[in-house]
Amino acid sequence: MKHQHRSIKSRALLLGLLYALTTLPVFADDTEIFFGSTLPTADAVYPNVLFILDTSGSMDTTVSGTGKSRMENMKEALQNLLSTIDNVNVGLMRFNDPGGPILYPTSYINESLTVATATDPGTNISSRIGTSPDDATEKSGTLDLTNTRLEMAYGDNSAANNFANRVGTSSDDAEETISNGSIALTGSNLNMTSSQINGYRFTNTSIPQGANITSANLVLKSRGNYSQDVTFRFYGQAADDPGTFQNATNNISGRTKTTAYVEWTPAAWSNNQNVTSPDISSIIQELVNRSGWTANNHLVILQTHESGSNQRGVDSYDQNPGDAPLLNITYTTGTPGNQDIGLRFQDIAVPQGATITSAVIEFTAASSNSDAMTLSVNAMDDDNAPTFSASNDVSGRNLTATTVNWTPGSWNSGDVIQTPELKDAMQEVVNRTGWCGNNAMAFKISGSDAFKRVAYSYDGDPTRAPILRVTYDDTSIPASGGRNRI
Repeated sequence: MKHQHRSIKSRALLLGLLYALTTLPVFADDTEIFFGSTLPTADAVYPNVLFILDTSGSMDTTVSGTGKSRMENMKEALQNLLSTIDNVNVGLMRFNDPGGPILYPTSYINESLTVATATDPGTNISSRIGTSPDDATEKSGTLDLTNTRLEMAYGDNSAANNFANRVGTSSDDAEETISNGSIALTGSNLNMTSSQINGYRFTNTSIPQGANITSANLVLKSRGNYSQDVTFRFYGQAADDPGTFQNATNNISGRTKTTAYVEWTPAAWSNNQNVTSPDISSIIQELVNRSGWTANNHLVILQTHESGSNQRGVDSYDQNPGDAPLLNITYTTGTPGNQDIGLRFQDIAVPQGATITSAVIEFTAASSNSDAMTLSVNAMDDDNAPTFSASNDVSGRNLTATTVNWTPGSWNSGDVIQTPELKDAMQEVVNRTGWCGNNAMAFKISGSDAFKRVAYSYDGDPTRAPILRVTYDDTSIPASGGRNRI
């Protein structure tokens, strides 16, 4: 364990890389260093050097010939640089979307931390799940590290079933002009623009009422090259067995929408490219949970334009039935059983023995659920929690004595949800003699109700993976408290 009193050289490295490894992915592709032009003088006026650290998803890319990621190479380069440069002022900044904060203002490289004037940002910490093995689902001892969703507190042991069907007739994909409600049932393409709403109807879905929808998406065939930003939104039609579209005013917009919806901000498209929507399982789940739903019912997906001046175009049934919109659904129908969720957060920069003033885990809902249920949350009693890797690796770990009961309210897909206060459970871990700041901390979430809440996992959407948010009292750090170098 390294104590906190050290030169700003180590301090800058710690802060810069801590935040580099815990920020949100934003898909930039450069790491840039800006140098001041002022040379040192007799009055000790040193040049300012601001390090801007790229912390985007592209930094996970492996660098050819090194066997290491761009992030790992950047860490090594920064360590070497900060260990050798002198007679400069250094500051650290991270790149984030839509901008980035100054983590540490420029200060003399060899200045003691007790003299440096920067406010320590480490008292407010956010750590998002950053790798696939850091969130896990365990059921009957079997570990799943790649599930796109975190289902609390039950899952389904039965084999997965697959449904795939394209729009099958000319009147099952249609466009409506918003200004006058007119309907177009034929045409070679479906324009996804701000001036219209589109509908896609899929027949004979073969999915039983109440089935557990594990994944669902739409596959569309692009009718051009598109690159500008645009956001669409998908709903279902809240009906048990909706009919085909008709040439009647407002025949699409007049249909009742599901509560669940999914937004899509697609990347650039190339002509004739098959493009896949985000997961829309929350929409399908709401439909098959309807009391009047039965297997082989039909369903409708509605698509609106939410923002952006650009448009997209896709093939319709009339252009080519083989390229018509395709709906893919994976579902299970077995008896549900309880399961445990494990969450591991890296680089928790809380010094050993510091007083935790607040701690919560934040989820993004992947489906809409409102059934009453109770969950329990424990911290795992480890000095430096390892990743999840083996059978019983969630249920078999030692837990803190503090259990936090959680009765979540209704969740709607896309909502950001926080647990109750977890500071007492986290305090037990931070008080361990072997704990040191920047170690990893893990939590277990379990329950016994036959209902669930479903959140995005890292594999479902890294930008919506769970986040641990912590604050601590920096005046409470004992003399022996400290943080590890990263």
